[in-house]
Amino acid sequence: MSKPAKSQWDFGELFPAEATRRVLSVSELTGQVRALLEKHVGQIWVSGEITNLRAQSSGHIYFTLKDASAQLSCVLFSREKVPHRELLTDGRRCWCRGT
Repeated sequence: MSKPAKSQWDFGELFPAEATRRVLSVSELTGQVRALLEKHVGQIWVSGEITNLRAQSSGHIYFTLKDASAQLSCVLFSREKVPHRELLTDGRRCWCRGT
C-alpha cells in the first residue's frame, strides 16, 4: 500500500515494493498445523473404514481411514498398547481415537 501524498507533486512510489513471500519448510508447516489442531480440536474420535492396511516389520501399522467423501492417512505406532491389533483389516469399520 502506498503512503498518502504530501503535495500535488508527490506521486508516491511509482513501483511499489513486491510483497515478501514467506516460504515454510515442511516441518514449520506441519508444526503450525499440529499446534492449531491441538489447541482447537484436541483429542478426537473418528469413525470410518480401514483401507490400504500395511503392517511394517518395525511393528507400526499404516492405513487409510475413509468414508464416502474423504480419507485420512493414519499410523498406529508399535509402542501404542492396543488390544487385538490383529482385528485391523481392510474393509473393517472402526472407531479410532487420537490427537
